[in-house]
Formats: sequence, C-alpha cells, structure tokens
Amino acid sequence: MHISYRLAKAILPNSIHTHNTRLPFTHRIVYNIFMAKKGEHRITLGLVCQVCKNRNYVTTKNKLETPEKLLLKKFCKHCRKVTDHKETEKLK
Repeated sequence: MHISYRLAKAILPNSIHTHNTRLPFTHRIVYNIFMAKKGEHRITLGLVCQVCKNRNYVTTKNKLETPEKLLLKKFCKHCRKVTDHKETEKLK
C-alpha cells in the first residue's frame, strides 16, 4: 500500500510523519508503511551465449517495463568474440 507523503501528513499526527530518526520506534514503523519498496518489480536473470551456450552475464530487468525476453550483443569470453546473448531463467 503506497500513500503519498502529503496524505500521510494529513492523516497522521505531526510527530509521526517527520523524517527525524529520534522518533520512538513505533512511530518509525508507522511511517515506513507509507514508503515505497525498493526493487519491487526487478528480477535477476542470466544471459546465455547463443553460440556456445555458456552463461556469461547476470543482470536485472524491470518485468513491467520489458515483458519480452532480452537479446543483447555482448562479448563472450569462451568464443572470444561479440555474440548474441539471450535471457534465461530467473535467478535467486
């Protein structure tokens, strides 16, 4: 659930919505409910060389912005040349 800072300021008492780190711990927990999560839509994946089938790169992508599979020209250290690298399964 994401609520704007302005709306949180209107709903919550003045002592809760400030950025002061000296607030009581319970007030900081209430404030963190309204903060956005970092990296929520990004997934980690591997890039596999299409020539030698080795996984040479690990990268991330935003699954909402680019739903299709990645296909990039990257240097393969096994082939020792620039080849197409295709996205593989999601990594943990």
